[in-house]
Amino acid sequence: MDINSGYLDQNREKLLYDTDLKVLEEYQKEVSIEVTKTIEDLADETNLEINTESNSGMKKHETIQLEDGSVLEVIVSDVPVIEKTMMRASATYNYGSRSYSVKTRVKHILYPDGRTGLVTYYKIGKSGLTAESSSTVGTIGVFPLQISKSSKLTDKRAEKVGYDINAQGDYTLTWVGYNGIGLVSYDRTIISSVKLTKLTSTNASVSTSYKQYE
Repeated sequence: MDINSGYLDQNREKLLYDTDLKVLEEYQKEVSIEVTKTIEDLADETNLEINTESNSGMKKHETIQLEDGSVLEVIVSDVPVIEKTMMRASATYNYGSRSYSVKTRVKHILYPDGRTGLVTYYKIGKSGLTAESSSTVGTIGVFPLQISKSSKLTDKRAEKVGYDINAQGDYTLTWVGYNGIGLVSYDRTIISSVKLTKLTSTNASVSTSYKQYE
């Protein structure tokens, strides 16, 4: 059965409405703590090392089952950005634009956690790294979960090896009951990092990582 079906939507709403608020808050708190800890445990396994000489994309996808049977997914990727020219679209080589994406999802049966996404768009050049923009693409709230989100760049330049650029995604997750009234709400923050690890006159290397906070 599709866990996002209308049938389960109705039953989720009824379950939320019938559940004692203190019980719901305690459950949310326990799940939130476990999700954050598990994501942090997976952080080292989802770091990416990128060498621009190959101009290739990289992706890692990790899944792990939580104590209550839910499944946590963490998907990270770093890919070259296709830049349109007058005659054709082409990926830039050695230097150029790239995007680093961090997506998390918790698959619950009755209490959906939805998905959070943070994308950092940046450019590699002879002078280092420049963060150009960020977005929360990939963020989805599955009823009865609503997610408000925003993103911003917190460090835009990395001109020396060992320095990094950063973006921040802020999310407020709210479980809603009848008439859209919020029952339980909590905040989540994702910080992305793209670090310059090598810079020569013709190419560069970077490493990517992230952290999540409640």
